[in-house]
Amino acid sequence: MLWSYLIDIPWVIFIAYWILAAFDTRKTAKKESFIWRFGIMFMIVFGFSLLFRNHADTGFLGQPIFPRSDALRALSVVLVWAGIALAIWARWHLGQYWSGRVTIKEDHKLIRTGPYARLRHPYTPESISPPSALHWPSTVGEASESSA
Repeated sequence: MLWSYLIDIPWVIFIAYWILAAFDTRKTAKKESFIWRFGIMFMIVFGFSLLFRNHADTGFLGQPIFPRSDALRALSVVLVWAGIALAIWARWHLGQYWSGRVTIKEDHKLIRTGPYARLRHPYTPESISPPSALHWPSTVGEASESSA
């Protein structure tokens, strides 16, 4: 149970910061089309639904990749906290130019400070979520096994 909290807490902080920071953005001058956005979101949701299913039951997908261990859980906690810290740092440097979609903001400029000095897209969920996958499926499995 403690491991689950250590994974959940940074995500709560992340979501709260993201919501609060979203109120201070510039107006959008141009954005991607709805169809393009829907297609991307569909692929992300579909991929994550496959990743986080409790039982894939399809060949090697039904087998755990890593054995359950406290060392792996600790590694996943460290990676999640580091990934979320990186995302918040990146969001801080984007400031008013942030958007949840691909957009061009009024008076758009290229951000080259903070993590953007070295990384291209450090804040995307795709780059910070997978470390939690090391831990999450095993806790879901343990919870369902213990409740059965």
